Amino acid sequence: MSKPSEINMTDKRSAESMWSAADVWIKKPHVVNKRLCGVTEPEYRDMDTAELNQVLSSLLGTNIEMTDISVFLHADVVVEEHETAGRWCVGVRTIIPKVNKTGDCRYKEVVIKDMVRNAVTFIPFEVNGVGQVTLKSSNIYQIQLQLKPDEW
Repeated sequence: MSKPSEINMTDKRSAESMWSAADVWIKKPHVVNKRLCGVTEPEYRDMDTAELNQVLSSLLGTNIEMTDISVFLHADVVVEEHETAGRWCVGVRTIIPKVNKTGDCRYKEVVIKDMVRNAVTFIPFEVNGVGQVTLKSSNIYQIQLQLKPDEW
């Protein structure tokens, strides 16, 4: 996995700023990536870790290794006060490219917001014309706010 990029911020409202920036990428990625026309707006659902694993298995299929994704999400780390339905907020968005070179293939991403760790994880996958799902495991990425002394 590649080294994450870092942006240092000293504003105490950094958590709000991080969520605002993440929402721009989630709802309007064509602002950042000019090769995109837009996305469908995902409907989010709050869930606990067990529900998250079930949803990922049903969306991505049972042939993927869920433990690798769970470790990446830190879903194996239990935070007692947040293991209610509010820790994870999950939605699926369809990415609409300006030019579709693959025909009937649809590009989608599972968007997972981790409210405890201030992180958003994107798990891309493709759905072909017959409904076969292909996970793009090499393109999983995450935006996260990390607290450092005197900096966010």
